[in-house]
Amino acid sequence: MHFLFSLVVMSCLLLLCALASASASSDETDGAFIQVLSNQTLVIQPPQGGSVSIVNFTELSSTRSELSSANAELSSTKTQLALTSSSISSTQSEISSMASSTSAMLASTAAAQSEALVRLDITVALLSSALRRISALEVLGGTVEQTSPVSYIVALGGRDPFNSRLDSVEMFNATAQAWRALPSMIIARAEYLAACPVNGSVIVACGGLSSGFNSWLNSCEILDLKKQDGWKMIASMKAIRGYASGTILPDKKSFLMIGGYDGNVIISSCEKLDILSNAWSYVANLSDVRDLHSSVLYNNTVVAISGRATESIVHKSCEQYDPTTNTWSAFPSVLTGRHSFGAAVVLGKIYIAGGIVEAGFSVASVEVFDGVSWMLLASSPMTRDRWQHTAVVFQNKLVVLGGSDVTTIEVFDPASNSWNASFPAMTVPAGRIRLTAVSF
Repeated sequence: MHFLFSLVVMSCLLLLCALASASASSDETDGAFIQVLSNQTLVIQPPQGGSVSIVNFTELSSTRSELSSANAELSSTKTQLALTSSSISSTQSEISSMASSTSAMLASTAAAQSEALVRLDITVALLSSALRRISALEVLGGTVEQTSPVSYIVALGGRDPFNSRLDSVEMFNATAQAWRALPSMIIARAEYLAACPVNGSVIVACGGLSSGFNSWLNSCEILDLKKQDGWKMIASMKAIRGYASGTILPDKKSFLMIGGYDGNVIISSCEKLDILSNAWSYVANLSDVRDLHSSVLYNNTVVAISGRATESIVHKSCEQYDPTTNTWSAFPSVLTGRHSFGAAVVLGKIYIAGGIVEAGFSVASVEVFDGVSWMLLASSPMTRDRWQHTAVVFQNKLVVLGGSDVTTIEVFDPASNSWNASFPAMTVPAGRIRLTAVSF
């Protein structure tokens, strides 16, 4: 703009010089009238009386100053805009950096929270596993040592007083204080089928006697309480077994079946189920044949207690199985030999209750093994004779259920050294005879 203004002024000066040389005051050039009024003013009149143009050099100079000032102001504004733009860019960079930093912090926090949750899940799983291991994994005549109360009892099979074999299963819930039906087994099983719980939610049932003449069983089935999809058949035992006992081994992965009756004779053979591989294998035999006995898991060994040697001879002897050496050895004998009784471990002691003695009559007497020897609880027999029943440990008490000619359930409390029969009865109206039960 400054250059244009200078060009205009120079042009006007050249024009004035040309006019001054032609005339001192006025003249006509191509019909136009031009007059210089002073050194500050120029008058130009076009031909035929057109509009007169007056050029005032003072005003032009003033305009030039204004334009120059405006140009300077514009330049200053541009500088301010540039500074503002730079400041905005810097602010945006800071915001972007802060956002990235915040995002990284949030990501790091989320990762830390995720890792903490994973660790918590692992801790809960370990605690749950530990609690399951502490809880009793109990079978008919086969009980894991109990160091904390359990919450459920499951009664399986047996027969009613009319000799009908049962496939029904029911569970007692400590919280609800009531029994409720579970899915029925695929096969009706009586005459002391054997069972064990695994991991607090899976139940394995094996052997026994089914409906029909001489229908002794070697088949097994399994129920997953969490899946709620009913019983499924699994690998069968190598031998037919009724009147047997069974218990989970200390590794919590193997189920040991002990002795029993194969439909022809009382047997001494034993076998174990590898639960993970679903395969049976024989282990060491008992030193003598044995059926209608009980077994418990005690100090990481299995103790087989009393039972029959023949239809008329009842063992007082007991045997102890060490799974680490696969051997049986002698264990202190009971005071009174008996069969068709119940046994369980309660607070580190083995209890046996009721049954039929060698003389052929039923009893209410109770013996306890304290780690050294068996003692008779003379002042604490059951409230009545009971036989062909079973027993479990439940909330640090001995619970005796089922049996011939009885529908009540009795509970022995070691703390008070007393029995009571106020426990809720099972749902089978006539009761269960030669059943099995587990608690967990």
